[in-house]
Amino acid sequence: MGRVASMGLAPALFGPLMNITGSSLAVWWKGKPTDNKLKNDEVKTTSGEKTL
Repeated sequence: MGRVASMGLAPALFGPLMNITGSSLAVWWKGKPTDNKLKNDEVKTTSGEKTL
């Protein structure tokens, strides 16, 4: 199997692709509010006060 040139193609492509997409998703999801934060904001806004 070591002599088959195409055997290394999948890991060579998947490794960098996994790192790029994983890092991008982590940065994107970092700014998203969690469910707990949304629930706390909803409780505050039901009293009539608006929060920023």
